[in-house]
Amino acid sequence: EVRGKGLIVACELVSDRATRAPFAAQAAVGARMCDECRREGLIVRAIGDVIAMSPPLVITSEGVSEILRMFAAALKRTQEW
Repeated sequence: EVRGKGLIVACELVSDRATRAPFAAQAAVGARMCDECRREGLIVRAIGDVIAMSPPLVITSEGVSEILRMFAAALKRTQEW
């Protein structure tokens, strides 16, 4: 699930998209995703399995595209983990 207000955005990672079943807490999927985002150069905050970010208020559309590219790459590596 993705939710946000203005430029504050959060993405909740779940084990089953249809039922929104959460991952087991011991899996630490949110922490892994946070690490993968940082490897991409994207600063995010993991709150359990919710990944939160707040880009600069002066971000350009190209900057948003770059953030989405980095987030997608990190998500792919997290899913493969």
